[in-house]
Amino acid sequence: MQSPVAPQPNHGLGTKFAIYVTTATIRSELSSSENQDGWSRLRLLLGENDAITLEKVGDGIWEGKGNSELTSEDGYLLLLDISDPNKPPEEVAYVNAGAEFEAQYVGPEKHQYRFDSEVIKTNPGSTLDISCAVSVMLPRGAQYPTEGRSQAAAMENNPLVHSLYSMMGDEAAACFEETRNITEADTAISAYTGALQYTPVDYPDIQSRHRNLGIVLLRRFECAGNFDDLKMALSAFRAATEVTPNTGSSPIGLIDLMKTYYYLGGALKALCRYTGTAEPAFEAVQVFKKAVEISDVLSHPSLPQQYGGLGDACFVCFELTRNVQHLERAVEALESGIKVTAQDDEATLAALHNTIGNPYSMLFQETGDLTYLNKSIEAYKTSVDLTPPSDAFLAPRRYGNLCLGLTIRYKRTGERQDIEDAVLAGRKAVYLTPVGHPDLPQWFNLLASALKDRRKHTQDIKDIDEAISLHRKAVELTSLDHSYHSFRNQDLGVSLLARFDRTGDLRDIEEAIATLQAAIDTCPSGHVYLPNIYDNLGSALSTRFRRTGELQFADRAIAAHRQSVILSSPSNSRLPSFYSNLGASLCMRFGKKNQREDLVQAIVAFRKAVEISPADHDGLPIWYGNLAEALASQSHNGGGLEDIEEALIVHQKIVEITRTGGRNLYSQHYSHGILLKERFRHTNDERDLEAALEAYQLALHNIPEGHSEFSGLHLSIAYAKMDRHQLTRGHEHLMDAVAHFELAAKSPVGNPLTRFEAARRWAGSLTNLDDLSAGMAAFRVCIELLPLAAGLDQTVERRHTTPVDISDLSREAAAYAFLAGNPKAAVEWLEESRCLVWGQLNNLRTSLDDLRQHDQVLAGRFSTVSGALEKAGTRKGPYDVLNNDGNMKTTISLQKEAVAHVELAAEYETLLKRIRAEPGFQRFLKTPSFDELIENVPTSGYVVIMNVEGSRCDAVCLSRSREPLHVPLTGLSYDKALELRNQLRGAVNSCGLRMRGAKVEKQEDGRALAPLGSKKGTKSTTGRRGGVIPGILNDLWTLVAKPVVNALDLVPSNSNRKRVWWCLTGPLAFLPIHAAAATPSTPELKESLSNFVVSSYIPTVASLFNRSSALTSSTTGTLDNRFMLVSQPEAPGLCAIPGVAREVESVTGTLDDRSVPRVVLTQKSATVLTTLSQIKSHNYLHFACHAYQDSTNPLNSGFFLNDGKLTLSDIFKLGKTDAELAYLSACQTSAGDERLSEEAVHLAAGMLAAGFRGVVGTMWSIRDQDAPEMARDFYEYLLEHSASGIDTSLAAHALDHAAQRLKEKVGESDSDFLAWLPYVHFGV
Repeated sequence: MQSPVAPQPNHGLGTKFAIYVTTATIRSELSSSENQDGWSRLRLLLGENDAITLEKVGDGIWEGKGNSELTSEDGYLLLLDISDPNKPPEEVAYVNAGAEFEAQYVGPEKHQYRFDSEVIKTNPGSTLDISCAVSVMLPRGAQYPTEGRSQAAAMENNPLVHSLYSMMGDEAAACFEETRNITEADTAISAYTGALQYTPVDYPDIQSRHRNLGIVLLRRFECAGNFDDLKMALSAFRAATEVTPNTGSSPIGLIDLMKTYYYLGGALKALCRYTGTAEPAFEAVQVFKKAVEISDVLSHPSLPQQYGGLGDACFVCFELTRNVQHLERAVEALESGIKVTAQDDEATLAALHNTIGNPYSMLFQETGDLTYLNKSIEAYKTSVDLTPPSDAFLAPRRYGNLCLGLTIRYKRTGERQDIEDAVLAGRKAVYLTPVGHPDLPQWFNLLASALKDRRKHTQDIKDIDEAISLHRKAVELTSLDHSYHSFRNQDLGVSLLARFDRTGDLRDIEEAIATLQAAIDTCPSGHVYLPNIYDNLGSALSTRFRRTGELQFADRAIAAHRQSVILSSPSNSRLPSFYSNLGASLCMRFGKKNQREDLVQAIVAFRKAVEISPADHDGLPIWYGNLAEALASQSHNGGGLEDIEEALIVHQKIVEITRTGGRNLYSQHYSHGILLKERFRHTNDERDLEAALEAYQLALHNIPEGHSEFSGLHLSIAYAKMDRHQLTRGHEHLMDAVAHFELAAKSPVGNPLTRFEAARRWAGSLTNLDDLSAGMAAFRVCIELLPLAAGLDQTVERRHTTPVDISDLSREAAAYAFLAGNPKAAVEWLEESRCLVWGQLNNLRTSLDDLRQHDQVLAGRFSTVSGALEKAGTRKGPYDVLNNDGNMKTTISLQKEAVAHVELAAEYETLLKRIRAEPGFQRFLKTPSFDELIENVPTSGYVVIMNVEGSRCDAVCLSRSREPLHVPLTGLSYDKALELRNQLRGAVNSCGLRMRGAKVEKQEDGRALAPLGSKKGTKSTTGRRGGVIPGILNDLWTLVAKPVVNALDLVPSNSNRKRVWWCLTGPLAFLPIHAAAATPSTPELKESLSNFVVSSYIPTVASLFNRSSALTSSTTGTLDNRFMLVSQPEAPGLCAIPGVAREVESVTGTLDDRSVPRVVLTQKSATVLTTLSQIKSHNYLHFACHAYQDSTNPLNSGFFLNDGKLTLSDIFKLGKTDAELAYLSACQTSAGDERLSEEAVHLAAGMLAAGFRGVVGTMWSIRDQDAPEMARDFYEYLLEHSASGIDTSLAAHALDHAAQRLKEKVGESDSDFLAWLPYVHFGV
C-alpha cells in the first residue's frame, strides 16, 4: 500500500485531511439561547479563519455546502481537500458516524473506517461551535513511524501531531474492541502514548487521551494477563482524573469525569483480584459511587453500568474481607441497576444479571439459605440467554459463572441434572474462549471441578483424569504472582486426592500435598478461601497417614483442620465440613495412639458439624456417618452398649435423608455393617451379625469397580464370616471367610497394609486346615505383598520402620513351609522377606554390564533412576525437620522431593518390567530361586539357616553337594530363644557393657558403656566364676548347635574344620551361636561348636553372591593389598579411648614386618573427606574409634572422626568393587535392633552391603584393654597363613584364633566371657 503524498514544505500539510468530530473533542463556546429543541446550526471551526457551517433542515438532517446530508449523531467525518492553502477547503464527502465508508485518495487505493459514537444533547442553543482537529488521512492499521520516512516527516512537522496519533489510536482501539487482536491493542497503545507525548499540557481534551490509553491497557491486561498493563492503566486513569478541569455544571465535563471514574473503578477491581489485597476495592467503591452520582444527576443512559460497577466493587470487598454487609450492598446496587435499565437493552441486562449472580451465590455460602443460590443460578441463566454466543469476550464469562453456580448447588442438593448442566456450561465457556485469553485458566478450573463432582455419580475415572489435566493447564497458565495461582493449586490438589482415593497411586497423594502446601504459601493472609485450603491439606495428610501409618501425617492433618476451623467465620457454609474433617483426623490418630482425649474431641467436633448444618444440606449424611463411627469406636474402646445404640440411631438418620441411589451408597451400607458388627460384639446376638453381613453385601454390590476400599470391604466381610464360624462352628462359614480374605489380599488396588493384613489372615485361617497347598499359596501372596509395605517410594528410615509391625511374617511363612515339607520354599521366602532394605540397596547398585551390551539406552536410564532413588532414599521428609511453626517454603521444597521420589519409584518399576520383557532378562533383579542360591554357597562349608517362630523352630543346612537338609529344632522354642536373649542382655548390662539398644551412659573405660543408673566403682555381680553366660552357651549348644552338628555328621578337628555361615532369625540373631559350648562336669569332656566348625554370619544367603566365587582369588597373590587404618582416640565430644593408639601401632607393626603397604590416619588427619578419599584407593580397612548405630536409618550409622561422622551412606556412594575386608574395632558394630531382627540394621551388615567381602564386628561394647591384642593376633594369623598376599577367606579362621587366644588369657567370669564373645565375622 502506498503512503500518503508527502506534504508541501510551505505549509506542512498533506494533500487530503480528515476531520473526525466526537464528543471527546468538543471544547467550544456555547450559545446562551434557551432553545430546547436542540441546536439548529453546527459550525466546524478549522483553525482561526476557516469554518464549515451545517444547517439543520429537518429532524436529524443537516445540510452543508454541496447539499450533503449528515445524521444528528454527534460523531462526523468530513473529508476536505485543502491542498491549496489559498482556497477555502473543498468538501469531498460526508458520512454517518458509526458507518463504514470508502474514500478515494489521489491513487486508486480504497480505505474503510468505522467510528463509534454516542448521542449527546446539552446546553441547547442556536449554534454549537466545534473546534476540529485536522489530521492526515492514514491507511487503517498504519503505525508511526513504520510507514516510511516521508510520512514520519509529515507527522513530526505537523503542529497537530498529537491529533494524528490520537486518531490512529481511536482507529486501532475500535478494531481491537471488535476483534480482540492484541496487535491492534499494541498499535492503539503506541499511538495514544505518542499523542500524550505531543499534547500540550493545556490542551482541552488531554484527559480523554489519558483515559483512552488506560482503557486499551486495561483491555490488553484482560486479554493477555500482563500485570504491568494493569499498573500502567491505573496510572493513566489517575492522570485523567488529575487533569480533568473543574467543570462545574458543564454536562460535557461531568460526563467525561464519570467515564474516567468508571474505568478507574474497573481497574481497581482488577488490581485487588490480581493481588488479593482489599484496599483497592475500598477505593473502587468510592470511585463508583461518584460515577453513579454524576450519572444519576444527568439522567445519563450509562447509569445501569455505573450501578453494575458499584455492585461488583462491593462484591470484591466481600471476597477480601468476608464482611457480609458488602454482599448486601452489592445486591442493593445491582438491583438498582436492573430497575433503571430499559427492557430492550439486552446487553446491559445481561451484564447486570451476570454480576448479581455472584453476591447471591456468596450469600448462600455464608448463610446456607438455598434461596440465594437459586436466585444466583436464575440470574446466570438470564445473563446467558441475553448474551449472543458470538460475543467471544462476554459469553464465556457468563457460561463460566453458570457452571460454577450449578456445581455449587449440586454439592448442596446432589441433584444430578445440575452437575450435568454445569459440565455443559463449562465446556461452552472453554470452547468460546480464544487460546491465550487470560480467562481460559478460570474456565479450565471450573470445568475440571464440575467433572470431578460428576465423577461421584458416574464413577467414571475418565472424569477425574480429565479434571486433573484441566487443573494442570489452569495452574500452568496462571502467573505465580496472581492470587488465583493459590486457588488453582488447591483445586489441582483436591482432584489429585480424589483420584488417589479411587486408584491408590501414591504419586497422586504426594503431589496433592505438595500443591496444597504451595497454595497455602501463596494465598494472601486472611483471604476468605484460606480455610478451604487448610481443610483440603488436612484431608490429604489424613489420606497419606492411612496409607503408611506414619504418625507425623496424622499430627499435621489435625493441625491443618484446626486452622480451617479457626480461620472460618461462624456463617461459613463449609464450617460443618471443617468440623467433621477435624473430627475424622482426631479419630484417625486415636486409632494409632489410643489416647482417649482424641476420641472425645472427635465426637465433640462431629456433634458440632451436625448441629450447625442446615437440615437439607447434602453433606449431612457424611456428618452423621462420621459421628456414628466415632460413637462405635468409643463403644469398642471402653464404652458401653449405649454408645453403639446411639450410633445406630444416628445412622438411621442417614437412611432417612439419603435418596435411593444417592452418592456413595456403598459407603452408607459399609458403615452400617461396621456398626452392627460392633453391636454384635456387645450382645453376641446372631441377628446383629446377620444384619451386618447383609449390609456388607449391599456395600459390595454398590462399590464401584476398582475402588481403593474394595480390599477393606472384603476384609470386613471375612472378619464377620469368621465371627459367624466361631458362633456356629459351621465349616462353610470358615471357608467363606477364607475366600474373602483371599479376595481382599489379591485386590489389585487398595492400601498395601490392608491387603497384607488380609493375606496374613488368609494364611493364618488355613493353618488349622489340612489343605497345605492352599496355605502355601496364601503365604506366597503374603511374601509378595511384603515389599509393597516398604517400597522404594519411601525413605530408608521409613522402610526400616515399617517391618517392625510385620517382621515376624517371614518366620511364620517359613515355619509353614517346613510344616508342609517344603524347605526349599522356606529358604526362598526367608530370602525374599528378610533384609528388605539392604536387598533394595544392593539392587540399586547392581552391575548392568550385560544389560548395556543388550540395550545401552535402557541400561543408562535404569542406572540414572537407580542412582537417583538411592539418593532419594536418604532424604528427610517434609515433617522430619520441621515443627508446627516450620517455614512453609522449606516444607514445600521437601514435599516436592517426596513427589519426585515417588515418581522415580514408579519409573523404576516400569523400567524393571521393560527389562524383564527382554530376552534373557526374565529374572533380572528377582529374588534368587533356591537353585540360584545353592550355586553361591561356598564349597568350603555349609550355610545354616535357623528359623525361630512361635509354632516351631527349624534349621536347614545348604551345600552345593547335597539336597537341603531340614533339621527340626524340637528342643528349642521361640520363648526359650527370647529368654536366652534377655538373659544375655542382663549379663552384658550388669558387666558395664552395652547390648542392642539399652539406654546407657558413657564410662571412662574407653569403648565400654555403662547402664543408666549404675554407679562408678560398683563391681559386677556376675564377675564370679560360673555365672549366667556359661548357662546360655550351654543351651545354645544343646538346643541349637548340636542338632546341626549331628545332622551334618561333623567331627572335631584342629586343622580341617568346616566353615559354617549362620543365617539367624528372631531372637537367635542376637545370640553368640559361634561360642555355643556345653558345660561339662570336667573340662576334658567339654563340647564346643568351635571344635567342629569355624563360624561366620550372614544376613541372607544372597549376601554371598559375587563373594563366594572369589574365595580363591585372594590366595593367588595377584591382588594389590592396600591397608588403611583409622585411629581416633579422642573424637570431639566423646570419651577418650586410650587403647586405640596401641591397637593401631600394634597392627601397623605387624603389617610392616610383612611389607604390606598401609596408610594410617590418626586424630587430626582422620577427617571425613580424607578418610573417604583413602577408602577409594584401599581395599582393607581397620577402624579403631567410636562408632554409632542408627537403627531408624542404618545408612546414617557410621564412625566418629575428627571433624564429624563418616556414615555408611558416604561409603555407599563410593561404589567400591574391590573392597576386601573391614575390621570394625568399635562398639556394637554388629549389634542390630531387637525390633528389626530380620533386617540386620547394623554396621557390619551395612559394610557387606557397601561391597566388602568380609567384616569383623562386635555384638556389644568391647574392653579397650583387650582390643589391641585381638587385632594383633588376628592380623598375625591372617598374614602368616595366607599363601601369598592376603587370603580374605581366612578372616573367620583368624578371628577364631584371636578369640581363642584371648579366651585362654582371661578368666571364666561373665565379664571375662564377654571380653572375647562379642567379636564376630560376617561374609566370606
